[in-house]
Amino acid sequence: MDLTSDQVKSIAMIGFDTLKGPVIEWKKNLAKDFEIDLNQFCTPFYLMFRSGNGIKPRAIFFDNFYVVAFPEEMNLLLLFLSDGMQQNFEALLKFAKKHFPKTIMKKPKEKTVKEEMLEILRKQQKMTISELKEHFKFNRRTIRRYLYELLASGQIKRDGKRGRETIWAFILD
Repeated sequence: MDLTSDQVKSIAMIGFDTLKGPVIEWKKNLAKDFEIDLNQFCTPFYLMFRSGNGIKPRAIFFDNFYVVAFPEEMNLLLLFLSDGMQQNFEALLKFAKKHFPKTIMKKPKEKTVKEEMLEILRKQQKMTISELKEHFKFNRRTIRRYLYELLASGQIKRDGKRGRETIWAFILD
């Protein structure tokens, strides 16, 4: 298979400097409509293609292009290619859907901390932070923060004091 300049958008060489880390040795844009800031992506590309314990990718596909890497000692030669592989991805997706059953996404039926706190206050009517602490594995400050959020939303109110502690009450609609 011969590549043309229409398929290859850009070529770059990333080298490794022992003081600076990955650096761009050279780059050449072949397509006018393709521009990528290699200074920003130099280290991520180097880490993606050079790190790992034996499992190293040869190509990484993005939305509009894909990158193929050829390691040479400490350097990395990168080819940025056009997204002509899109048809193959669609065929792969079709194959995968044909052979694997559909899975139904199940949402966990867990309540948020605020919902649980409201439910407990609804049952008990009035509670202090010490009493709420028995129901939650949070410190007093965290429980107080949730109570202040519920207070600001108008779902609970302060209802006097018991000793030095504030009594928190559920507001009946």
